[in-house]
Amino acid sequence: HSVNEAAVIKGVKLVAESLA
Repeated sequence: HSVNEAAVIKGVKLVAESLA
């Protein structure tokens, strides 16, 4: 589940940067 968690965090971070 570490890989899934890392992928989710990465996705959220990318979206956050996109909206920033």
